[in-house]
Amino acid sequence: MYHKPSSSSFLSRLLRALLALVMVVAFVVAAAPVTLAAPPENRVSAPAAINNCETNVAETGLYSLVYQLTIPVDVDYNGAMPAYSVDNSATVGAYDRVGYCLELDSQWVWVSMDDFTGGNAQQTGVPVISVNPNGFQQTVSNMTVDSNVAGVTTGSNITTGNIEFWHNCYIEDVTLNLPGASSSTYDYDDKIDAINYPQSCYGSMQVHNYGAGQTVFAWNQWDYNVGARPADDLGIGNNPGTHPDWTFAANAGSYTTRTLYVYVREVSAVTPGAGGGNGPGSVGITDGSSTLEVWLKADAGVFADTGCTTTAANGTDVACWQDQSGNGLVYTQATPSQQPNYVTGAQNGQPAIQFNRSTSDYLASSSAVLAAGDDTFTYVASWQTTTTGQWQNVFEQNASSVQIGRRASLILSPSNIYGFAGEGNDFHPVPFTAAQYNISTVLLNGATSNNVLVYDEGSVTIGTININTQNVDTSGGTAVGRAITKNDEFFDGQIPEIIVFSAALNDTERILVENYLSAKYGIALSANDLYAGDDNANGDFDLNVAGIGQFGGNQHTQAHAAGMIVVDRSFLNDDGDWLLFGHNVAANSNVTTDLPTTGDWATAPNSQRWARSFYIDVTDNTTGVDCATPGTCTVDIIFDFSEGGMNGSGIVPAGSVSNYRLLKRTGTTGTFSDIATATAIVGDQVQFLGVDVSLLGSNFTLGTLDAGTSPTAVTLESVELISEAGVDTRMLLAIALGVLGGLLVIRRTRR
Repeated sequence: MYHKPSSSSFLSRLLRALLALVMVVAFVVAAAPVTLAAPPENRVSAPAAINNCETNVAETGLYSLVYQLTIPVDVDYNGAMPAYSVDNSATVGAYDRVGYCLELDSQWVWVSMDDFTGGNAQQTGVPVISVNPNGFQQTVSNMTVDSNVAGVTTGSNITTGNIEFWHNCYIEDVTLNLPGASSSTYDYDDKIDAINYPQSCYGSMQVHNYGAGQTVFAWNQWDYNVGARPADDLGIGNNPGTHPDWTFAANAGSYTTRTLYVYVREVSAVTPGAGGGNGPGSVGITDGSSTLEVWLKADAGVFADTGCTTTAANGTDVACWQDQSGNGLVYTQATPSQQPNYVTGAQNGQPAIQFNRSTSDYLASSSAVLAAGDDTFTYVASWQTTTTGQWQNVFEQNASSVQIGRRASLILSPSNIYGFAGEGNDFHPVPFTAAQYNISTVLLNGATSNNVLVYDEGSVTIGTININTQNVDTSGGTAVGRAITKNDEFFDGQIPEIIVFSAALNDTERILVENYLSAKYGIALSANDLYAGDDNANGDFDLNVAGIGQFGGNQHTQAHAAGMIVVDRSFLNDDGDWLLFGHNVAANSNVTTDLPTTGDWATAPNSQRWARSFYIDVTDNTTGVDCATPGTCTVDIIFDFSEGGMNGSGIVPAGSVSNYRLLKRTGTTGTFSDIATATAIVGDQVQFLGVDVSLLGSNFTLGTLDAGTSPTAVTLESVELISEAGVDTRMLLAIALGVLGGLLVIRRTRR
C-alpha cells in the first residue's frame, strides 16, 4: 500500500527499471521441539500483565509475556525498536505458540497460534526492518480467537488463520491465493510492493481468519511519515468501511486505550526437580542428586551372584541387591550359607527377600548413606517377621565398634516392639505381630525434644532421645538384616522394600511414600490412606502409585511414575488437597476399540488408543477453593516416552501435536469421547497443559488420530515378564507407563 500523486505510474516504471530487488518472503516453520533441563517449578516466567484477555481467557495462563506496548496515535519507527514498556524477548525460553492481546478502550481480542518465528522471540513483536527484515506473510496453524467485539469469529484449533507482518508498502493484490481474497480492496491477502518501495514505508501487523473472511486485528501505518496522515490504522474485526483490514482508516486517535501485549507459550521437558521426583511415591530423584539415599526393592536389581549379573529366580539365594536411588550402592553377601532367598508373590503378588535368622542371613555394604553426625533422616520399610522375642535389625548404619549414639537402626526388640536404636540412645515403642506385614517409618528431626517419630501404617508415636549424644558413625557402613558391630540381631522374615532419605521428610512427602507402599503390598494404612485405586472393587491399580498434594502447609507439586507425570498448576490450594495415581497393567498395547466416531475421528486415517489404564484419586478440601467448579483448578498431565521405557526402538512422539487427544468415558466400558487436544510435543514428551481437575472423574485414555505419523507406543524386543525368575517387573511397568492408557478416576470431597 502506498500513497502517490497522479504521476505515480511514471515513477513506478522508473523505479522498476532502476531497482533489481527481489523480496524474499520467509515462510517459517516451527522449530523442532526443544528439551530444557529445568522443570516448570524452576523456570522464571516473564512478568504477568493485567488485561482483559488474562481475565477472560483461560489459555493465557499458560503463556509468558514477551512485549507490552502502548500504541502511539501516529508513529514512524523507520527501523527503530518500538518503545516497549515490557521487553522479555531476551529471557523467554523455548516456545511453541505465540499469542496477542489487543485492547482498544473497552474492546479486546485474544488470538494465539503455533509458532511461526522459528523460535526468534524478537520477531513476535512489531515487524520493524531492524528485527524482521523479511516479515511474515503466511498461514498459521491451530489458531484460537476470543473477543468481546461483536461479529468476531471465536473458537479454537481454527485451521484458516494467516498473518501479514511486514514493514513495507503493499497493494491490493493477492499473494497466497486465499479463498475469497480481493484484488481491489485491502483485506486478508494483499501483496508487498517491494519493487516500487523496497524501503520501510507503511507497515502492517495483521492477523486474519481467512476462512471467515475476517481480520482478527490490524495495526497499520506504523512505518509511515508522521503527520502525512492524521493517525495510524487500528482495529479489531473487519473494518465496516472500504478496506476490511483497516488500511487508510487513520483512526488510532479515536481510542484512549491502545495497548498491545505479545505472549509466547514456553515449553520445556518436565524433569524431576525440587517440586517432586521419580522416587517412591514421587519423592526424591533417582539420579543421586536428592536426599533419596537408598531404594532397595525386591522387584528390581536382585541377583544370585556377587557380581550382580545373574538375575535371581524364585527360591534362589540372593548374593546382590542393587540400590535404585541412583547412588549406585550394592548390598552383597559372599558366603553362600548366609545368603537370603528370593521369593516371588510374597505379598500382594510382589516379591520379597526372605532372611533366615538360623543361618545368619544378611546383606551389607561398606558404604555409609548418612553423613557422619547426621540427626535428620528418614527410614521407611515394608517388612514381616516370623519370630518374636529377639532383637532383629531391618536396616542400619553403624560404627565399626560399639559406641553409644553412633548407630541408626530400624530395630525390633525382644518385647515385640519396634522403632529406633541409636546404641543406648533408643526409642522403640510400637508393638508388632509376627507374620503380619508392616509399613514403618522412623524419622529423626534434629530437635532437642520430640525428635523421634515412629509411624506404624501411618499412625505416629513420638519420643525423645538425647540429640547431643546421637552422632551416627560411618565407619561400619550399612547392613540389611543384622547388627554391624555385634554380628547378631539377624532378621527373620521377609523384607520387600527399604527406603532411606538423608532428610526428615515433611508430612506430605511421608504420606506419599507410605501410600505408595500401601498400594503396592496391600497393607492398609491406619492414617492418611488417600488412594482407593488399590481396592479390589476398584480394579487393584496397585503399581507405581505417586501423586501431588498439600499437607501441613507443605506442597508436593510434581509427580513422576514410570512415564506419567502430573504437575500442579492451580489445584493445590488447601491442606488436604491430593491427587494420586497408579496402574495395574504390566505391559501396554495399542487397541482400536471404543474410539470416538464423530468429528476428526470420523475421517482419522489410522486411529488407535492405549489399552493401559490409570486410576486417579482426587481428594479436594473444599473449605478453601472448591475445585469442582469448572475452570478453577488445573494440572498438567504429561507422558514421557523415555521415562516409560517406550522409546526403545527410537520412537518418540511426532507429527502434528493435534493428532494426540485425551479421551474420556464415564465408566470402564463404552465409547470414549474426545475432550482435549495435546498442548505440545517436547522432545519425547506429549504434554497436556492446564487440564481442568473438574474433568477428572472417570476413565481416560490417550489416543491418536494417526498412529502412522504420531505413534502412541513402540514394539518392544527381547523383553519378557517372568516374575519367577526375578526379572525386573517394575522395568516392564515403566515401559508401558510411557504411554497413558485409561485413567480411572474417583473424587472424594472433604469439608
